[in-house]
Amino acid sequence: MKKAIFALLAVFSIFIQADGVFCHPHVFIDAELFFVFDDRGLSGVRERWVFDEMFSQNLLVDFDSDGDGRLNVEDVSRLRDIFYENTKEYNYFNIITIDGRKHHIDRLKKFSVSIESDCIVYEFFVPCSVPVGTAEEKKVKVLLFDETIYTHLTIADYQFDMKKKPGAFSVKMRYEMLDEVVTPLGSLVPDSVVITFRKK
Repeated sequence: MKKAIFALLAVFSIFIQADGVFCHPHVFIDAELFFVFDDRGLSGVRERWVFDEMFSQNLLVDFDSDGDGRLNVEDVSRLRDIFYENTKEYNYFNIITIDGRKHHIDRLKKFSVSIESDCIVYEFFVPCSVPVGTAEEKKVKVLLFDETIYTHLTIADYQFDMKKKPGAFSVKMRYEMLDEVVTPLGSLVPDSVVITFRKK
């Protein structure tokens, strides 16, 4: 067996077996999406990832530096840095399109880590500015997908946040289950959320 390679330590650990291939997810994440609006249109997506209990316990063993069952500032900083470093290449597992054009994520914001009901929870903001003019409609699609097939992300909930500009936009949202994605490493059936909006 080849030596285990930790390619994405904060999110998952990729273990390459003798044949170099794994064929099913080992980490499961329930994600919640909050589409945040400002006075110009969509400003980004706030995401909340809840890791499965087994992997959460593994993360605690590796990153809880003082063994008290909690994550201090230093622990969270280490998790954040490793997460950024090793998922940026994969666009932080976010495939976002704006009117059909792929959106590149340069950097996440407001990253935090907490523990809820024995599960590790990541929360962060994905900048995605989509201003909308008068009499035009914008369409944004968010797909959460790990192309290595090691992590399965499920969209458990989605909603929009218009606190900064209540009632300024007409918003429609829908959930889509996509076709099976097959890669040399395995296959998954990903899901996505599509949001369309216009000024009222």
